[in-house]
Amino acid sequence: MTKSIHSEEAERGVLGSIMCPGEADKILSLCSDYSVTEQSFYVPSHRYLFQIIWNMKTKGKPIDLLTVGEEAKASGSLDAIGGYQFIETLIDSTPTAAHAEYYLGFVQNKEQLRDTVDVAQKAIDSAYKPDADSLEVMSMLQANALSLAQNDPSDLCFNDVGMDFIEKCEAGVAGTVPHFLDAWTSLLGKLSNELMILHAPRSTGKTAWIVQWHRAAAKAGIKPAFLSLESPKATIYQRYLAQEGQINTLDMRRKDLPASSPTFQKARQAHARIKDMKLEIKDGTYTIQRIRSYATMQKKLGAKILFIDNLLCISDDGSFDSRTAMYMHFLQELREIRNELQIPIVALAHPRDDGRLAWSTDAENLVDILIYMYDVENLRNKDPEKFEKSGMYIRPTAEGERHVCCKVQKNRDGETPQLHLAFWPEFQTFRAM
Repeated sequence: MTKSIHSEEAERGVLGSIMCPGEADKILSLCSDYSVTEQSFYVPSHRYLFQIIWNMKTKGKPIDLLTVGEEAKASGSLDAIGGYQFIETLIDSTPTAAHAEYYLGFVQNKEQLRDTVDVAQKAIDSAYKPDADSLEVMSMLQANALSLAQNDPSDLCFNDVGMDFIEKCEAGVAGTVPHFLDAWTSLLGKLSNELMILHAPRSTGKTAWIVQWHRAAAKAGIKPAFLSLESPKATIYQRYLAQEGQINTLDMRRKDLPASSPTFQKARQAHARIKDMKLEIKDGTYTIQRIRSYATMQKKLGAKILFIDNLLCISDDGSFDSRTAMYMHFLQELREIRNELQIPIVALAHPRDDGRLAWSTDAENLVDILIYMYDVENLRNKDPEKFEKSGMYIRPTAEGERHVCCKVQKNRDGETPQLHLAFWPEFQTFRAM
């Protein structure tokens, strides 16, 4: 079916335009703008010839009838492209490069049509498998379709991307999603499409951290989506209630708290405000493919950021030899989802004993922003001598609060500060120090 989706004339027109005297650099630059590569050419001889020409360009070699023919001969591809005679016919049939952009648009369109058919066929083949899962098939189809749509020649070229960045910074609108504390946004900037991991020892407050950010985004009119893979909704809701109402939900569960207590009135008022936020929260068991499907659907519904709690709870399909390989795969998939949807993804994880990201140091290469959060007092109690030598100190906090340090271990934008917070476990709330 895909064999008929091509234009031999347009492919020859592109190659002939390149071979026009003095036009090679200009036309090859246009090929980059239109994302035309050797794979864009359906006819094998055209594909081989374009690859030879492109290799010559990268090596800085002059491109004309003689040099291209000699390069093809040296690489053993001259016969495959049809010999010197074929190159000559290209020049004879394309006396001018004036129509090069028309040819390029045609070639690029045919390639996209072939890719579209391939995507649809793969989805059809997957649907007919005995163990086919409708959600995963739809996820694959949605992700691939979105990826195809992003390879559009109307996308900004490299220079335009640069000017777009400068203008957004000048207007103060660079990035789309602020952090939940203004101090963090001032230091790290707003997020655009980063993959961000916060890892912390258990009971440090990392789930409260992501809940607070989730609420802050919703209050700012930025639609967030949240996958609570570690805790069911009934459990995690109590964190939202504690933060929004500044109440102790453990007290609410105790039998000795009378129904007339002001705590319950505050709880009902907080619940009404949470309801008005229209928060999107899903719990349950999710494979990485199901996460992709959920994220794709939420992006279509207007989500600007995805929170995941946490990576350890993504379901394993049993096909990995080790946990290291499995989590490396999960991070790679999250990067692809980030690239496809162009929204930031913030996920929680657990660290190794040395404070590095679990599984392997290679995993850190896949992350754009990596933050390690730890309880400073616990660190001191664990190794007082080492703590003393480090020069760190526990900052004064209000009664009931704990000093928490967030060390930015990696940030692609360069800033790697230590951010200090006061955490109030009773109300599951952070504040800047």
